[in-house]
Amino acid sequence: MFLNPKEDRSDLIARFESMLKEGSAVFFDSSAWEDIIDYYLRNLQYEKAGIAASMALNTYSTSSSLSLACAEAFIYDGNAERARQILDSLAPLCAGDADYLVTQGLYLSYTKQSKQAIECYLAAYPEYDDRLRLDILLGEEYATTGNLSLAAKYLQRAVLANPSDTDTIARLAEIYSFGQDDVQAVRFFNRLIDADPYNADAWHNLGIFLSKQEKWDEALRAYQYTLLLDPQRAMAYYDMADVYEQREQYDLVARTLLELLSVRHLEDPYPYLRLGECYQAMDDFDRACEYFLKAVHYDPQLSRGWYGLAAVHFDAGYKKQALDYIRQGMAADRYDIDCLRLAWEIEESLERYDDALTHLQEVIDHPESNAEDYLDLAYFLYQRGRLKESLDTLKTTRTLFPEAHEVFYHLCALYCALGQRERCLEMFERAVRLAPEMIGVLRDNYPDLMQVDETNKKIYLTQK
Repeated sequence: MFLNPKEDRSDLIARFESMLKEGSAVFFDSSAWEDIIDYYLRNLQYEKAGIAASMALNTYSTSSSLSLACAEAFIYDGNAERARQILDSLAPLCAGDADYLVTQGLYLSYTKQSKQAIECYLAAYPEYDDRLRLDILLGEEYATTGNLSLAAKYLQRAVLANPSDTDTIARLAEIYSFGQDDVQAVRFFNRLIDADPYNADAWHNLGIFLSKQEKWDEALRAYQYTLLLDPQRAMAYYDMADVYEQREQYDLVARTLLELLSVRHLEDPYPYLRLGECYQAMDDFDRACEYFLKAVHYDPQLSRGWYGLAAVHFDAGYKKQALDYIRQGMAADRYDIDCLRLAWEIEESLERYDDALTHLQEVIDHPESNAEDYLDLAYFLYQRGRLKESLDTLKTTRTLFPEAHEVFYHLCALYCALGQRERCLEMFERAVRLAPEMIGVLRDNYPDLMQVDETNKKIYLTQK
């Protein structure tokens, strides 16, 4: 069956897929095979591109342009060896050809030979028809080598040539972020906006990099323009809400997120979670509960949502309800350290000391535990008269967190309780020297130490 040259690509693809499904014989000329392969490559359907390439080579093994298209399909389909065989066979005829150099560059890139791939792309650059594609390939390859400035250079060219390419804009923004080049990013996206004022991606990325520089007013303006151009863009609402949150303008955070929900029906728990946390910060118990409940409705495994419910109930004095919610949070994610931290506090407040200690020990064993967690454990043990264990915990804290000078105040109290007067005063002097601003630790946590006697007179006078 001969293909009418006027038939569009969609019909061409339909005929090819029908042939695969039915096992029928359909004739395609070499240019049609190239179109089929190109279609699947552009749509990231690499397996079908490889199938088409194998079938094409069985029919047209001598066409160099088709062979290069097949080699590219094999590279993306993970069959680098077959691609190399094609390139080797074409080398005597096509070694200096731009299309050959680009395909060879793709092979070298796939086999982790970035320097040689870049050399091929640069050699092809003067003669290659699709400069836009080559700019993207060079940008990606320079990024692979860690040369972010040259990666940005070529991706900038690609974006300016095709401002509607959202994927390349996103990749360029990623390169700027990796290189922490916020100033250059702002400069470029302003330039892109000058060239294309209605580009929502440019405005959005401008806002992101202005936010990183803490230029909040300018960032808000950029997000507002973004939403004028694309009112459905959820991330712009979230980014705008982040700016208001930085300013602790929680009423505006809520307004922004509610506006998002008014223009888009979302079953994503994230906006509801953010609203719950926002109302929690404003001490609005009822609304915080409302939105945390919506968040866990859409995702029952969202430990952060259960944590929010537990936290607002605990702060409001509803300890048993808080315990129920935090248990659901731990059931959703046993390794959520915030849930574990809140769990032991709730258990302690309910005088369930064994359970509290179990959760506190789980916090300590967690890879994200910090000095404050160790100090909490030491103080918990101290309050229950387990002085030796408390002292051992404080010694471990000193070893693991040498910059946590607060530990010396706690050591002072422990040695005092153990009757080791000289060590007590030694720890106190060290604490005052290293962290004088934290002297209130003794007054707030160890009121017994305020009794004046010969052991702690010096401490008492310093506190006064």
